[in-house]
Amino acid sequence: MQGPGPNSSRRCSACKSVTPGSREDQATFACKNPDYGWSGNADHNAARNILPLYRMGLALTRLPGG
Repeated sequence: MQGPGPNSSRRCSACKSVTPGSREDQATFACKNPDYGWSGNADHNAARNILPLYRMGLALTRLPGG
């Protein structure tokens, strides 16, 4: 099983940058890229990073009981 990709919860799903401090806490993501600055729920941000990988077959999931 492959993982969802490095830094999926720390990478901005809008500008794709990984900047220190962007993952403010368990629930909050706020991009610290001075040229962008998207913010929102941290899980939503991570899901937006993982979905394209899943669609390309690069983020595989394990089936229940498997």
